[in-house]
Amino acid sequence: MSYLEYCSFSLFLLIIAMFIVRGGTLMYTLAIIDDEILSIKCIENFLARYDKYSFNIISAKSGREALAKFSEETPDILLVDIKMPGMDGFELIEKVQKYYNPWVKAIMGSGYSDFEYCKKAFQVKAFDYVLKPVKATELYAALEKVIDELENENFQRVNMDRIKIEGIIKELLFDNNQMLEKEIKYEKIKSLMSNPIYFCSMLRVLENSKEEKPVDRLVELNKCVDLILQRFSHKKYEIIYFQVSDIEFVLIGNVIEQFDVNIILKNIQQYYNDMGLHICIGISPVFSDLSQLNEKYIEAT
Repeated sequence: MSYLEYCSFSLFLLIIAMFIVRGGTLMYTLAIIDDEILSIKCIENFLARYDKYSFNIISAKSGREALAKFSEETPDILLVDIKMPGMDGFELIEKVQKYYNPWVKAIMGSGYSDFEYCKKAFQVKAFDYVLKPVKATELYAALEKVIDELENENFQRVNMDRIKIEGIIKELLFDNNQMLEKEIKYEKIKSLMSNPIYFCSMLRVLENSKEEKPVDRLVELNKCVDLILQRFSHKKYEIIYFQVSDIEFVLIGNVIEQFDVNIILKNIQQYYNDMGLHICIGISPVFSDLSQLNEKYIEAT
C-alpha cells in the first residue's frame, strides 16, 4: 500500500487541538485513618485548600473500619495515626501492603518524636513521618514527595509493560516460529492496550537536505510519542512503536474512537514539520480483533 502524505492540517482540527489540554496527574485515592475525628477533619480541611493535587478521600476511625472500606476501594496513599486502639498504624500498613496494595505509600503521624517510632515506621516501609498536630505545610511537602515517588513507580511499571508488549508484537509480526499460543499473546497485549480500537501505522522519516546535524530518529519518535501521551492523557491512548530500518518505524496504537487515530497521526506530522523533517505515514484501517494484526501491518506498509 502506498504511503499517505499528511502535509497540512485543517483550521478546524488545529482549533480543536488548541482546546484539548493535558489531563495531568492521575487522581490518587488517599485514606485518612485516625481515632480522633478532629484530626481527620483537620486533614480534610487542609486537603480541600490544597490546589496542587486532588484526591479521592477515604476516612476511617480505626484500622478495622479502614480495611472494611479498602475491600471496596484500594488506597494509593495512607495518612495513618500510629497509636490507635485495637490495630495500630504499623499493623494496618502491613495488612494493606500484604492484602490490598503492595505499592501503597504511607505517611505516619504521631504526637511523639521518639526515635523508636521513627525506626519502626521505616521498618514497615512507611514513606514519611510527620508530627501531630500536623501542619499544612508539612503535610503538603510529604504528599508531594509521595506523589513524585508514585508517578516514578507508575512510569517504570508502564515502561516495563510496554517493553514486554513490544516484544510480543514483534513475535507476532516477524517470527513465524513464535506463532504458538497466539491467544495468550493477544490477551497479554490487551492487558496494556485495552481500548476497543487498534490501528497499525508505518512511519518513514525522510532525509532533509536542510538538516545541519544528523537526527536520531528513534529518539525523536520517543519524544514525539511521550508528548502526545502527556498532551492527551485524558484520552488514555496507548502507543507501542519500534524501529524496523534506518528510517522506518512501526507504530501500533490503541484508542477509544476512530477520530483519535487522526489526532495522533496529525500530531506526529506536526511534530516533524516543526523540526523541519519530512515524514510519510502509512496507515491501516482500524480494527478490534488482534488476530488481524498481521493483515493490518501489511496494509499499512
